[in-house]
Amino acid sequence: MGQILDHIRSRVLGRAKIGSTRRRSEGLLEGAHLSMSHGRSQEYDDLRQYVQGDDVRDVDWKASARSGSLLVKRYIAQRQHRLLLVADVGRDMLGRTPSGERKKDVALNVLGAAGLTSAAHGDEIGLTYGDSRGSQQVRPRRGESHLETLLKRVVEHESAAGSGLAAQLRHIRHHNKHRHVVFMVSDEPDMDDDLVNELRLVASRHKVFWAVIQDEPLLPALAGKDGAIDVGTGELLLPWSAIPRNVLASFEESERHRLADFEARMQTVPVAWTRISGTGDIVRELAAMIRRSNHHGA
Repeated sequence: MGQILDHIRSRVLGRAKIGSTRRRSEGLLEGAHLSMSHGRSQEYDDLRQYVQGDDVRDVDWKASARSGSLLVKRYIAQRQHRLLLVADVGRDMLGRTPSGERKKDVALNVLGAAGLTSAAHGDEIGLTYGDSRGSQQVRPRRGESHLETLLKRVVEHESAAGSGLAAQLRHIRHHNKHRHVVFMVSDEPDMDDDLVNELRLVASRHKVFWAVIQDEPLLPALAGKDGAIDVGTGELLLPWSAIPRNVLASFEESERHRLADFEARMQTVPVAWTRISGTGDIVRELAAMIRRSNHHGA
């Protein structure tokens, strides 16, 4: 068992705890995995506790009546996936999330949660990672020891270059001819035409999920942290009290437009996505994202 995966089991999936927290985490991600496979097998496996979002057709009403709690049938997936984890890990990922965690740490937890769910089903898991300068790729294999190796690559990658998700997507297009489930993690990028075009091209061949790690709000950070550093430029930021009110208002308006533009552009690409503000959101947001994708055919 690897050190990184042990941490993710405890921190993200709640395996250090017992009872409903653990069952809920496992149940949500189990259902998510079945959604990723575009349907279910008819080969019955066992029963598990119902969690919000499960298909009512899977409820075993007789078993539920006997046990006194709602149970759903769990099936063995008809086929395994080729899962490609994608990590955009430029220097921007050294910033903080709204939860106060480092973005790169939250990204690692997201990748680990997705990877553990697929590893448990015998999926092949590969990795593409890098920054605006380019990408590296690790060929897919099965097993948790391989997943641990992939996550170590992400941990050990240090970059002075900025993030560049479009570069990772171009690498995927040029080096992955077989269909994959592509599971991307990045910070909040600017949605320029190049990135939108790459998303469309990759999504035309692969099933794509995208977890966007949110930035810590700049203004509250400035209000509480005199001398905060911009991770993108390395420059010292002014304290909140030194910034004119009209400048603050202009910045807030710009942020609203940026977020609205991001969401509008995402409506034009067949990619399932979610925003994650911290480790505590991971299981809920990933499961919800994958269920939405299954319902809408993204």
